[in-house]
Amino acid sequence: MRINKYPEIPNVSKFLKSGSENSSSKWRTQINQTQLVSQASTILLQRHPKLWPSLLKPLQISSNFTPSLFHQILNRIRTQPKLCYDFFNWARKNLDFKPDIGARCELTRILFGSELSELAKKCIFKVWSFIRWLGRMGDGVLGNHCMWSVVAKILYKDGKFERIGGILKVGVYSGDMFDLMIDGYSRRGDFGAALDYLHQSTGKGIEPSFSTYSSILDGACRYNDEEVIENVLSCMVEKGHILKAHASEYDFIIKKLCGVGKTFAMDLFFKRACDENAELEHATYECMFMALLCEDPSLRISNLLVDIIRRGVVSISPAKELSSYVRKLCAERQWREAEELLDLVLDQEWSPDPQCCGSFVRRYCSTRQIDRAILLHNKLEELKGTLATDTYNILVAALLRGRRSEEAIKVFDYMKRCKTVDSESFALMIRGLCEEKEMRMAMKLHDEMLELGLKPDQRTYKRLITGFR
Repeated sequence: MRINKYPEIPNVSKFLKSGSENSSSKWRTQINQTQLVSQASTILLQRHPKLWPSLLKPLQISSNFTPSLFHQILNRIRTQPKLCYDFFNWARKNLDFKPDIGARCELTRILFGSELSELAKKCIFKVWSFIRWLGRMGDGVLGNHCMWSVVAKILYKDGKFERIGGILKVGVYSGDMFDLMIDGYSRRGDFGAALDYLHQSTGKGIEPSFSTYSSILDGACRYNDEEVIENVLSCMVEKGHILKAHASEYDFIIKKLCGVGKTFAMDLFFKRACDENAELEHATYECMFMALLCEDPSLRISNLLVDIIRRGVVSISPAKELSSYVRKLCAERQWREAEELLDLVLDQEWSPDPQCCGSFVRRYCSTRQIDRAILLHNKLEELKGTLATDTYNILVAALLRGRRSEEAIKVFDYMKRCKTVDSESFALMIRGLCEEKEMRMAMKLHDEMLELGLKPDQRTYKRLITGFR
């Protein structure tokens, strides 16, 4: 019987050795890449940009700088948006880095999430040029929808939401993009355009959300368009986003509207609840309160805030958010509304932040309303609150100019207890006491100033001690 030979078996050991070498090579490359990213990121985070070239040179980063490496380094330093922007520009200039759309959008996403939206606009300019080029070419876009959503959000934030239409035209769309268009036109009062984009989104199989409809409803409430209000409410009921408004549903609806920041629509249901004597939950009032504080200051917002505070239904202490809102009122010179809110805040024994109260103290001192400044300071002292050092110095200087040295001393003593004194504070007090011929007290403060290491510069000090002659 003939036995066929088995086919020749290849050299398995050689094959395995080759595979092992390839795997080992990839592993070493990956380790080296990880080390390079770690070392480069550490240098960027800890050293001044002027030192980057000399410190990065030994890493030979220029010969290995790929888009992948850029993204890995960016991911390590993303907690510092300004540093990311500086590194992006440095890499373009020194490493001949030519960022693609993905790199620009990733950087833009980081900047957009911080307070550096102006820098984000510069990055996105090239992206927008690319979008316009695609529009002229009549080509579609294959890419990351998340990336284009970032572009859309920046255009919206910059007040140029109409340009999102350029992205939609080249075939890139998402529910978020349509929502931004609908919200933008609704805020403007152009409900025809808003509804047109609503129909376009449904035509593409995107089901409008509660947020989508609430944008149109909020705009209609802003412009008191009763017809649009009723039509949108009917649609929201039909789609199951809300039930027919009655007392038991007001809490749910108001909270949902607060959650998406639609305070005009929220106000509509709040007024209906009040008209029907519906009793709202305290949690509902707190949702309303926090949503209103996120809005730009206006008489409507201020009146609603006052109404809610006076009802005594806010159990939380939103001092930080209220302080920020009151500061905005002061910046816009809406002093009457700002003072009314501040008085209510103090009556509730919420302690505003130093910058908030400082706006009032500086105004009172500059308009010779020192009594009001002292009254505010006394209320703050009762709440164990403080002012910023520079604001205290303005108050002390105003008191001394008005020959009210006893009150100045009381304020200064409180400053020392709160550790908010500086060289200027001591200099003001010493100079003022010398003018009042209170030499013993002035000398005591002089010695205390030196003990605390707060001696002013030589020129100021020489002028100061001449007051003792």
